[in-house]
Formats: sequence, C-alpha cells, structure tokens
Amino acid sequence: MNKQGYHKLVNGKKVFHTQEEADALDKKWAAEEARVAEERRLYGYIEDRQAKLPKKGDQFDAIWKHLLYCRDTLNQPLHPECNAMLEKILAVKAEFPKPTE
Repeated sequence: MNKQGYHKLVNGKKVFHTQEEADALDKKWAAEEARVAEERRLYGYIEDRQAKLPKKGDQFDAIWKHLLYCRDTLNQPLHPECNAMLEKILAVKAEFPKPTE
C-alpha cells in the first residue's frame, strides 16, 4: 500500500506515514490476521459446537433426570458422590419448585 493510505496525528495534524512505516504496518497487520486465522483454525470448533449444542444447564438437567430414574425406578445404585450431588439438586428443586401453569 502506498504511504497515502495510512496517516497519524502529529501535534493534532494529519501526517501520512512514510512508505517504510506503511510497509511495517502492513506486515504487522498481516501477522495479526494470520495469528487470528490460525487460532480460529485450532479452536473455532469450540464456538461452532457451543452454537449447536443445548445449553449446559439443559444438558446437566437431562443427565440428573436420568440418574434419578436409574436410582429410583431401576434401583441401580449410584456412586456415593453422585448420589450426594443428586440429593443436593433435589433439595434445591424442592425448596424452589417450578411454578405450575
């Protein structure tokens, strides 16, 4: 890009960059764009998945409902820590029930 493309303010006045300054800015911005593109390539799947998956609260709710079903309906024992967590969740839900329609 020619030096007419970039400017800076010096003592409140618009001053165009030299060609060398403009080239250095182009190089800096190209490196930043490359870094962002590489970051997107490596980690973009995370945002893509999050956009398509159900909310984490809904995911956990489904898991806890299934564990409750396994424990109370199928009489399958749960790991003690899992059972304790399920009891805490059930206690909070009992303390703050969902309103009926």
